[in-house]
Amino acid sequence: MCRLLGFVAQSPRSLRELLGDSYDSFEQFSCDLHDDGWGIAWLDGSQIQVQKEPVPAHTSERYRSLADQPFEAALIHYRWATQSLEVEFGNTHPFRADTVAFAHNGSVSPPSSLDDLISAPFGADLEGTTDSERYFRAVLSASRDTTLEEGLRRAITEIAGSLNYSSLNALMLTPDALYAACFFSPTSLSNDLPEDYYDMHYLASEGSVVVASSGWDHGDWTPLVNGSLLRITRATGEVNVSPLSTSVPST
Repeated sequence: MCRLLGFVAQSPRSLRELLGDSYDSFEQFSCDLHDDGWGIAWLDGSQIQVQKEPVPAHTSERYRSLADQPFEAALIHYRWATQSLEVEFGNTHPFRADTVAFAHNGSVSPPSSLDDLISAPFGADLEGTTDSERYFRAVLSASRDTTLEEGLRRAITEIAGSLNYSSLNALMLTPDALYAACFFSPTSLSNDLPEDYYDMHYLASEGSVVVASSGWDHGDWTPLVNGSLLRITRATGEVNVSPLSTSVPST
């Protein structure tokens, strides 16, 4: 389980600048449940850079420095380790392959159930043991003969159709776009979590678009409907929301 935030800006902006007064409430996540690691992926020209550590974000000088660094596009992840998966570098999001980075909020259990959706060579050299990294490799496998966007759609359809999952919410960053998938099973939410735990929202304002998980003071943002995919085009900031091709379980 995790917290996600991503943004695209028409001129470089820092995370702290974009969130303003609500930044502290977002970072507060890393002081409690979501203190099992942090990671940031950002666009550097046509390349994707990633830095991450298996420590709470609020304790990390490295994280604080990056929160003040301006980027044109980035995604941020705070980890809550579940399924008894270790708190270690290889299990820390985001995961990267070539020019794409990926972060996940939710679970697919057991993680090994995803292995049949991963084709060679994407199953080799896993960084860690998480279901989330395997989910990413399933997206890459499904993208072999098509776009990454279509690969993400295909992977969600395959996982939802045959595997045990709580949420497939994810952010995916490429040189061309930031994608946010909102797809979760309302019936799988544990009783100790708020009802809106898997909800996602986005804010399109002049010069930037931000998308994030719920649970913090982020104002009156637009809900991202469960079962939909948000695409933010990097070059223009254009926002497109479209339904995924598989239905979500009813409450």
